[in-house]
Amino acid sequence: NKIYLYDFETNTTDEIRALPSDSEVVKVTLKDDLFIYLVSEPERNALYLYDLNTAVEQLIVGDIEFIGDMSLSDDYIVYSATRTSTDSRGIFLYNITTGQEDTIDEGGESSNHPKISGDLVVYPVSSDYCYDKVVIHDTLTGQKTEIIPPDVGPVLDFEGDKILYVGCSQN
Repeated sequence: NKIYLYDFETNTTDEIRALPSDSEVVKVTLKDDLFIYLVSEPERNALYLYDLNTAVEQLIVGDIEFIGDMSLSDDYIVYSATRTSTDSRGIFLYNITTGQEDTIDEGGESSNHPKISGDLVVYPVSSDYCYDKVVIHDTLTGQKTEIIPPDVGPVLDFEGDKILYVGCSQN
């Protein structure tokens, strides 16, 4: 039960982390020299950040009951989760440099599909079977803007000024 990194250029494989036999990696997201991963452990689920340049691993949060999508930029980690310690659900934004975490969307209307590109986070918001809108959250100002693309569903990816999503029709 280990995490490995294979390098195409050097044709080498490095072991990044060995896990206890009763733990498993559930999700991984890689961006440049950083990656985040969710580990299912016997008593909890925990989200970690690993820097490939420094070989430093950091626990981001250790009280996750459920996690939806997670996304990584140079400066931030964004993820949707339900916390076991507070039984709160929301979209959380973790600043990699400062170690500060903020909740950018709380409660039952939050989405399981946040994505980050640069300083912007996007996530669809649902109130029924499909989604009603997409919220764009500026990490620098905290300002939120809502847009309503046609047949909006889960956001698959986000880069620059383009959002890739699955269509969801109420009909």
